[in-house]
Amino acid sequence: MIGNTDNKHFLTDDLYRQCIDLLPIVTVDILIFDKHLKQTLLFRRENDPLKGIYYSIGGRIYKNENFLNTAIRVCKEEVDLQINKGDLTFGAVTEEIFHNSIYDGVNAHNVNIFFGYIAPGPLTVQCDEQHSCCKWFKLNDPNLHPYILQKIHLLLPNLGNPDNTDNPDK
Repeated sequence: MIGNTDNKHFLTDDLYRQCIDLLPIVTVDILIFDKHLKQTLLFRRENDPLKGIYYSIGGRIYKNENFLNTAIRVCKEEVDLQINKGDLTFGAVTEEIFHNSIYDGVNAHNVNIFFGYIAPGPLTVQCDEQHSCCKWFKLNDPNLHPYILQKIHLLLPNLGNPDNTDNPDK
């Protein structure tokens, strides 16, 4: 069962499998950065695609849900992190194609809108059943998934330089 069964966005497994089999799924991801933009917090996935890989949090957009509201919902549902729209920085729209998905014999194709969030200080997160743990990674870590490296590259110019000494407010 996919989605919250208490709302109209619930999809049965059979219907969601058909959707993944036939259509690209529109998703929103959030990359979390430390306040110095030296590291990103990634989460070890417990399901395919990318089972066992550290990756950003994210999820599908519900019908009539805007991108920012999806990002806020995903942060709360997946890692119990409360953020505001003003805390998010738009990255870009990318495409992710995986050779598998949560369903046997079906690959995943996502149109991914992603945002960056700069943590103001230490974070307390609680992983959901899709993630077993989290870990901070340096932004240039060669072990990061290529899609994560792409997102970091696209996001950094939009996030600015938090260590900029020319600005006394930072």
